[in-house]
Amino acid sequence: MYVTHRWLFVWMVTQEQFLTTAFVTVAFSIAVAFVVLAAATRNCVVAGASVLVMCGVVSVVIGMCVLLGWQLGTIESVAITVLVGLSVDYLAHIAFAYAESDAADASQRVE
Repeated sequence: MYVTHRWLFVWMVTQEQFLTTAFVTVAFSIAVAFVVLAAATRNCVVAGASVLVMCGVVSVVIGMCVLLGWQLGTIESVAITVLVGLSVDYLAHIAFAYAESDAADASQRVE
């Protein structure tokens, strides 16, 4: 006979909410970051490239958490959300500097 405790069921629902909330927050944050970067740089290509880099950073960090066998808890859920903010902060400075560069072509802008 299989018997569960009520608090285990509640914890399972909480874990599902952590997962759902983490991914919805990441998607929303990346969408807002694209709009802000597009407005700041006035260049959708630079904003799109920045969003691709942010998606890569988030994917690598989540992948490492899975490889290390970490369970998604309260701290990890919040950390994933904060991760997008930290990556967009760094990328915003780089994207803005690239967009505002006086160089003639793209290869000179990255030097």
